[in-house]
Amino acid sequence: MNRGTAMDDRVSVDTEGVESPANGLRDLGDRLNSIGHSLQGRLDAIGPCWGDDSNGRRFEQKYLPARNQLLTGTTFLGDVLGTVADRLEQMAHDYERTEGEAVASARTIVASDRGDEQGGGSAPPS
Repeated sequence: MNRGTAMDDRVSVDTEGVESPANGLRDLGDRLNSIGHSLQGRLDAIGPCWGDDSNGRRFEQKYLPARNQLLTGTTFLGDVLGTVADRLEQMAHDYERTEGEAVASARTIVASDRGDEQGGGSAPPS
């Protein structure tokens, strides 16, 4: 692997590109949670409608675990999507903050080398 020059070793992050899918993921997660809660409400309202005979009990033994898995999985996935959205936003903000700190540090170094306090005349971003 050829590492090239020091300029080739830089890191570039498109923070808008990192952050842009966050709202869509959050919306999708909210929709999944809503669907899960709505489905649970409707199923609870219907109640156990399969009867208490041997066929009904066999159906219940297969149906209830699958139903509960579906409801739990739907809300879990909705929560995961919300968490991913939060973390993408945080990652983008962290990269922006790190870049701002690096720029401020570079300006401080330039200013100390020049003997002035502005490091070239422009203030660091806030």
